[in-house]
Amino acid sequence: MDHSIITIVMEHIITIVMDHRIITIVMDHSIITIVMDHSIITIVRDHSIITIVMDHSIITIVRDHSIITMVMDHSIITMVMDHSIITIVRDHSIITMVMDHSIITMVMDYSIITIVMDHSIITIVMDHIITIVMDHSIITIVMDHSIITIVRDHSIITMVMDHSIITMVMDHSIITIVMDHSIITIVMDHSIITIVMDHSIITIVMDHIITIVMDHSIITIVRDQSIM
Repeated sequence: MDHSIITIVMEHIITIVMDHRIITIVMDHSIITIVMDHSIITIVRDHSIITIVMDHSIITIVRDHSIITMVMDHSIITMVMDHSIITIVRDHSIITMVMDHSIITMVMDYSIITIVMDHSIITIVMDHIITIVMDHSIITIVMDHSIITIVRDHSIITMVMDHSIITMVMDHSIITIVMDHSIITIVMDHSIITIVMDHSIITIVMDHIITIVMDHSIITIVRDQSIM
């Protein structure tokens, strides 16, 4: 289809190559690789590794070792959660936070800020306003009209950042990512994959229906009725 190759082996491997965008899904080994618009999203379910490269911004999440590394706009944010140490390098400013017994110590440009968490509310005014509310495993950060919300209950991580929503539910194997008006929805248990990207709609329901709408070309596959 117009220099777009779609290869589907329903029991084992699904490989889709379309307009220099590569989507590779290996269901048996639980590997999902998506390349779209020079943005790479790699999800390895077995080893719990999620790697996202998007607009020269790198977000790397390693859940087994609890390491989160984000590179956004030449600003590096590195968080190591195991030892309760958070190190942030942003705009040539280093923030080091040590969290022990509800005490946060911050060192930024040779300035020391010590915060004792009371009622789980942290408010920081430092050239910009940062507000963090931690209650019942909910973290809300408001910074420069950008809201980041993290909900950790029931292994659910929800992040809202610059109108981009990332939702991960690891227990039920549900991953929902909304990034730059492109929607990627993956339900591994029920084998549902929904991708909306750049006015091209890909909807895959592995048990029944595969629907792809792409550049005024429509492909609809119904497995039960064998209609293409």
